[in-house]
Amino acid sequence: MRTALVTTTIHVPELLSDYARSAMEHGREIDIIVVGDKKSPPETVDYLKSLAREGSGAYRVFYLGAPEQERYLQDFPQLAEHLPWNCIQRRQVAILLAYELGNEVMITIDDDNFLVDEDFFKYGTRLGTRTEADVVDSASHWFNICSYLEDETGRAFFPRGYPVTLRDGEQGAVSIQRRVVRPVVNAGLWLGDPDIDAVTRLACPPNVVGYLRSDNFALGNGTWAPFNSQNTALLREVLPAYFMGPFVGRYDDIWGSYVILRIADHLGDSVTFGHPLVRQVRNEHDLFVDLGLEKMGMQLTEKFTAWLRECTLVGTDYRACIHELMGAGGPIERQVSSDSSLTDEQRRSLTQFIDGYRVWESAMEVCSGRTDAGAERFELNSQG
Repeated sequence: MRTALVTTTIHVPELLSDYARSAMEHGREIDIIVVGDKKSPPETVDYLKSLAREGSGAYRVFYLGAPEQERYLQDFPQLAEHLPWNCIQRRQVAILLAYELGNEVMITIDDDNFLVDEDFFKYGTRLGTRTEADVVDSASHWFNICSYLEDETGRAFFPRGYPVTLRDGEQGAVSIQRRVVRPVVNAGLWLGDPDIDAVTRLACPPNVVGYLRSDNFALGNGTWAPFNSQNTALLREVLPAYFMGPFVGRYDDIWGSYVILRIADHLGDSVTFGHPLVRQVRNEHDLFVDLGLEKMGMQLTEKFTAWLRECTLVGTDYRACIHELMGAGGPIERQVSSDSSLTDEQRRSLTQFIDGYRVWESAMEVCSGRTDAGAERFELNSQG
């Protein structure tokens, strides 16, 4: 299964050397797709050209800096207008290119995710294949995936995007059964500095020293937990429904994950968690800025997920289901229009979030009709 490894960066992403080495040593066929921004250092191109030469054709390396993105997005003018510069959501451009290149699996990482599991890409190759796994079902319909991560102090903590009012430690009765599942997303977990919210980092930041399981686990139908956009593999068929809107702060990937969970429940698919592990050595952040960017998501996630759970779907694939959910006059738009408790700012952000999905639907329609249609011009070949 050809796999795209995608990331955004405003640094020279030297950690990619380890991922490239892992792919070569284990015979994995990959494309490495890096999307820069207006802050990206010029040395990035030199490093990626060197990485391509080292591979000698074993993998392909693509780079889209600001000028390349402007050229590429000429065929996707709505997306070009919707995505601001200097934001992590530029990775949607990398996802679009990965789709156009025909990759069957797309893995998104952050530029501070350092390789831990040596055969990193093998977990993505399991997507779309029916397999046995431990399946977690919770009476509360929520499960704290971080309960399988060991903090050096022994404290419990929750992933970014987990509903705030459900963090009292009471998940209801949890059962684990061995069942056959069809995973379409695999969310790898993190050692060191995990993906948690700013409140937790400010109050009692954890340091993860271990994963408490030897294998991966799946969520049962109707049991949810958020997955993020770092160290996460998605099957190609899911990508039309995966959009990280830039107008909901640090809940862009989180709300996108809940959309996928809702559709996966409807289609009988699963999301798995666990390996491959990465070690996050987090880039410098202003935690109070992060807190501001998380505020609206913390306030509205329970409402948003309740809306999703209430929706009736009839579509038979992810493309059809996302059109049902986010299309004009669809259930999410109706909820946003009719909910009098929303502030003007919240309503505006939610409307932009829905609009983003329509922009993405349009871009995917254009992209699905082409394969490598000029995409090679962004490849940094082994001759540099």
